[in-house]
Parts: sequence; structure tokens; C-alpha cells
Amino acid sequence: MNDQPSPPPRGPRPPVFKPPAGAGKSGSGVRVMAAPGASPPAPGSIVRVLIATRGWTVFCAFGVSIAGIGAALYARSQWRTARLVERLSVEEYSTMDRALLYLNIVFAAAFAAGCFYVVPRLFRYAGAITRLRLASRMHELESALRHQRAVWVVFGSLAALWLVLFVFQMASVLIDLTEQDESADSVEELEMYEP
Repeated sequence: MNDQPSPPPRGPRPPVFKPPAGAGKSGSGVRVMAAPGASPPAPGSIVRVLIATRGWTVFCAFGVSIAGIGAALYARSQWRTARLVERLSVEEYSTMDRALLYLNIVFAAAFAAGCFYVVPRLFRYAGAITRLRLASRMHELESALRHQRAVWVVFGSLAALWLVLFVFQMASVLIDLTEQDESADSVEELEMYEP
């Protein structure tokens, strides 16, 4: 005798929905609806454009990393120079020259910090593009665009900081040149009155 229960009888299987060929493509006239709670598919043309930018995003991340390291090393060398000038009381350095030296340190340190701040955002943006390529859903597209916006906000802030520091640097250079011209004129006047 067989003590095992018999399996339940098999009935007809429910039909499986398969979208027609070409459904969801632009111009097909057929829209494929996502499951409830799921994100709808992202437009293919936008996905392709963003996927094409991923390589450049990673390249920019490495380039900005190298620029940040260079700016940090430059700030360190300027700091050492400033300490040496203060320690030796070098007479050739005027107050304006010292101010320019410290302004260079601030500029380079701020630039390095900005570079190191933007690099992780670039890699997050590249990761969002990868997730978009794998899933091709609107949720991933929105996430990638949010990361892209964050990257551009940081780049815009860095550009504004650079412009402000550049204006300060140019103004200090012009003031220094004016002071040098005035001192040269006074030296010439004194030489004219000497017997």
C-alpha cells in the first residue's frame, strides 16, 4: 500500500501575458504598463545618452582627483615657504607679498578640498548610470539625474570660489604693482635732489 497522499489534480494554467514585439518602443503605439508599485520603464533614448556619459564621468573623477592632489601639494609647498619667510624675516618680502603668499595657500587648499568633495559625487553618479543601464526604470533615471544635479552644483560652487579668489588675487597684484611704482618714483625723486 502507498501511504503517500496523491498530488492535487492539475488544472489549466493561467495565461502568461507577453507584450507584443516592439511594445514600449517609441512610435509603436503599444504601452507596457509596469506592475503595481513598480517604476515604469525609462525612455530608451535618454538611457542611451546617459550611458554614453559614464566613461567620461569616471575619467573626470580621476582627473579631478589628480588636480586635488596637485593643489594640496602646492598648498603645502606654499605653507612651507611662508613659514620660512616668517622665520628668516626676509626683507625682500613686502607685506603685500606675504599676503599674496597666504592667499595662494588659501586658494590651493580650498581648491583641493573642493576637488576631494566632488570626486565621490562623480563616482556616485557613475554608479547611478550603471544601475540605470541594468534596470532601465524611471526610478533609476531620476536617481541618476539627482546625482548629476549634485555634481553640477558642486562644480558651480567650485567655479564661484575660484572666481572670487581670482579677483582677490588680481586686486592684490595690482595693489602691489602700484606700490612698487610709487616707491620707484620716490627713489628717482630722491636721486634727482642728491648733489
